[in-house]
Amino acid sequence: MANTGVAAPPTCSAGYSRKRDDTFPKVTPNRASPAFADYLLDIAIRYAEADTIHLVLDNLNSHTRKAVAERFGEKAEGWLWDRFTLHYAPKHGSWLNQAELAISLLSRQCLGPCRIGESALSAGGKCGLGVVV
Repeated sequence: MANTGVAAPPTCSAGYSRKRDDTFPKVTPNRASPAFADYLLDIAIRYAEADTIHLVLDNLNSHTRKAVAERFGEKAEGWLWDRFTLHYAPKHGSWLNQAELAISLLSRQCLGPCRIGESALSAGGKCGLGVVV
């Protein structure tokens, strides 16, 4: 991707717990591996009582066990990674891509060229948009 000199907007990740009917958004400055590892830790803490946590993910290159090991070290990586059962969406024609497209379209219609900063999203504790599939 070419550098246009414009900073990328923050990324909003969102999870949904069907059992608790609960969402848990997290705003990060980017979609890099450390942000993914931190989000996994947040989820593991939030659901400390769960034996296993099922996650559905896209195939972003930062969604890996290596990302967790690089962030927290090998000992913590084993504990954290093993808490999860990961389900990766298909690379092509994924329903997750459809959900992402719907959120993108809705946000462009609602916000237009406006950008919401990380502090504004974090202050409310919620990302104003979400899709539960």
